[in-house]
Amino acid sequence: MNQTFNYRLDVAAIDEKRDEKGWSVTTFCERAGVSRPTWYKIVSDGGMTSMENVAKIAHGLGVHPWDISKAEGFPDPLMGAPAGMA
Repeated sequence: MNQTFNYRLDVAAIDEKRDEKGWSVTTFCERAGVSRPTWYKIVSDGGMTSMENVAKIAHGLGVHPWDISKAEGFPDPLMGAPAGMA
């Protein structure tokens, strides 16, 4: 079974880090490799996005993905899949 997990970004923490760097939203999106519409969709969805976007944004900010995200229903990929999902 192919299971997709969504992750919730801490948008406030990301905005704080972006502000610390003095980046506009446009500069942030360019550095993170996500479009502005994608970023605004993430924000409007309460921070929900794919792990791919989490990784891009973390890389763009120079932080670890877990510093800016919280897994929904799957706390840590290093711990393995919950029972019945493997």
